[in-house]
Amino acid sequence: MKAANTTLIMAPLAIATAVLAFVFSGPELPPSTASQAAGSESVTTSSQQNNNTAADNPGVPADLSRLEDQIKKLTARVTNQDQVIQTLQTQLTSQEQSTSEYQGQIAQLQAQAADQHQQMERLQTQSSSHQEGITDLKAKAADQERNIKDLFAAAKTDRQNVKELRNITAIQSSEIDGLQSVTATYGQQIAGLEMDSQLYADQFEDVLQASTALKNNLEALKKANQDNSNMIGGVSSALYAQSLKITALEDFTDNEVMDALETRIGELETAKSALQTSIDTLEDAKEAHEISLESLTTLATTNKGKIDDLTSQGVTHGTDIAALKGKDTLLDGDIAAANTAISNEIADRAAEDTLLSQALTDEADARTLADNKLTTDLDDESKARSEADGDLAFALAQETTARQEQDTTLAENIENLNTVLTKELNDLKTKLADDLAALNTAITTKLDELFKANELQDLAFISFKEGYDTQIQSLVDQLTGHDASINALQTASSGLTSTVTTLQGDVQTQSNNLTTLTTNVNGIRTDLTGVDGRVTTLETKVSELAQPDDGTDPDPGTDPGGGTTPPAPTYKEAEDNDPVFTYTGNWSSVTGSYSNGTLKWSTLAYTAPNPKDTVTFQFSGTSVRVFGYKQKYQGKALLTLDDLAPVEINFYNPVALNTQVVFEKAGLTNGTHVVKIERLYLKGDPSGFNDYINVDKVQFNYDAADAPK
Repeated sequence: MKAANTTLIMAPLAIATAVLAFVFSGPELPPSTASQAAGSESVTTSSQQNNNTAADNPGVPADLSRLEDQIKKLTARVTNQDQVIQTLQTQLTSQEQSTSEYQGQIAQLQAQAADQHQQMERLQTQSSSHQEGITDLKAKAADQERNIKDLFAAAKTDRQNVKELRNITAIQSSEIDGLQSVTATYGQQIAGLEMDSQLYADQFEDVLQASTALKNNLEALKKANQDNSNMIGGVSSALYAQSLKITALEDFTDNEVMDALETRIGELETAKSALQTSIDTLEDAKEAHEISLESLTTLATTNKGKIDDLTSQGVTHGTDIAALKGKDTLLDGDIAAANTAISNEIADRAAEDTLLSQALTDEADARTLADNKLTTDLDDESKARSEADGDLAFALAQETTARQEQDTTLAENIENLNTVLTKELNDLKTKLADDLAALNTAITTKLDELFKANELQDLAFISFKEGYDTQIQSLVDQLTGHDASINALQTASSGLTSTVTTLQGDVQTQSNNLTTLTTNVNGIRTDLTGVDGRVTTLETKVSELAQPDDGTDPDPGTDPGGGTTPPAPTYKEAEDNDPVFTYTGNWSSVTGSYSNGTLKWSTLAYTAPNPKDTVTFQFSGTSVRVFGYKQKYQGKALLTLDDLAPVEINFYNPVALNTQVVFEKAGLTNGTHVVKIERLYLKGDPSGFNDYINVDKVQFNYDAADAPK
């Protein structure tokens, strides 16, 4: 009977013990729990062995009902406590998840901070780029100053040209004076010719008179000759008469008479010889006079031709003099017109020089003001950027330090919280296990006492009841202690919640700081955008100043300020006579088996200090290819692409090759590029014949999709 009652009492206790052991069992229970659970099983087994005797005890059911109710209450309470513990564990898990999420958020914030740092580096890079852009603008401004100096030099050259024109005018005046002197000389020569003509006419008159005198002399000689002939006839007659007398006197013998006759004959012979001599002399004189007459006739004929020639020349000279006088009149008009035009040109040049000097002065003043303003703006911008960079760097350093400290504090708090929670859970499990072991030991002891004091059932039952009440109260006290532990755990959880709330506040503060930092970065970006706008405006102004005001439009798809994205590059070919090329120096066009049938080349020798022959072109895109004509007369050139280092290109080849690639470049930034080719005046090979260069055509964007392969 007592054994049955004891079994009825112990069965619910064993069940409650098993339930409590199951509820509070965990992975960190001490090894004694297993033995206690084994003890519970042994108790349960013993109670099952004595289960058949429980019905024999009629005085215990009410107490058992109350005990069962209390055990049910305790079980429900333990179940509630278990639910509370599970809830706390769930909350702890949630807190751990929240902590993990916070750690993730902190990692995200750190990543964002790293991104902000990268953005700062990019901004610093952009600032460096802007500084480079500003440096480029300063370089362009320096180029503009050089251009202004070149304009001044050109104006000086114009002044020199005006001086040269004046010198040319003076030279022309001197030439006009020389022509007038030549005209006067021609007049003097004509006057001399007229005098020579008159002299020749006088000489002709003299010759005519001499000829007349010669004719008269000839007539006189002829008459004298006739007289001499008559005289000879008379002498002959006289001689014949004398001979007759001699014949008649031959008959006389008077010696004196003979001697007188012989003497007379001798005298007559002598007179005859003298007469014959005179006749011969007259004949010689006649022949000489005839020769002189012929000479005079020839001379007269010659002089007549000369006189005719001189007369014709006089007429021609008169015509030439009239023509020269007409030319002189025209030349005087041309000289007057030239002097007027030169005076007008000098006046216009002087006015243009004045306007140009004023414009250059105004431009220089405007450039100086613009440069000063730009320098001031750049200095202010640099100072503002330096201050902003310093503030941002200081803020980032403080933010990084604060975040590192918060991360360290948060890690320490989480580690401490995990340690405290783990310790409290282990302590709670250990305490519950100890309480269950003590309860099991007490129940076992009481059962042993009940078994030993079976005869004292009532007293033992009362004692057992009191002891059981005490145990129940102890269990209630223990549960109350557990409640206190749970409250402590809840307090710790509340502390963890407060810590998490604090962390959330810190995260919110960091988020606010990040927002402030983002606002500062956006402000810096806005400032950089403003600087970009000002730089773009300055670049536009510089481009407008650098470009000639010829009404041409800029290359489409380009934006010097970088405000829009350039269009996609398209393939294009430009022949040597395309307007895209700008030739300076001495270039000539030839025809042949070239691209489009024409070729531009430079062949003249270089003379210092004249500029060298160059060709310049610009294009929009990512690649360029230059074609030329190669042969043994070609030389070297220097090609410059944008601001890259110059490249030497060679047009030499032993045999002639048409439309050959002499330069190509791909992979350029999509935008506007400038190419300049300058002749080096060097042979392409020591065996070459000359140093010419040429341009056949160029291809733009040959690497584009629609380019021919």
